[in-house]
Amino acid sequence: MKAEFLLSDLQLALARLEEALKLDSELDVYKAGCIQYFEFTFELAWKAIKATA
Repeated sequence: MKAEFLLSDLQLALARLEEALKLDSELDVYKAGCIQYFEFTFELAWKAIKATA
């Protein structure tokens, strides 16, 4: 059950990361936001892998 929730959250986080990366901006705030999205997505992926393994 926990793995299902993690995978669902991971799909949403990945979609948000992809959306953020589609935008083209040189602003530092934008870059920082993309890094945050990546870190969050990576952590969810790691937790999902651990939960399903």
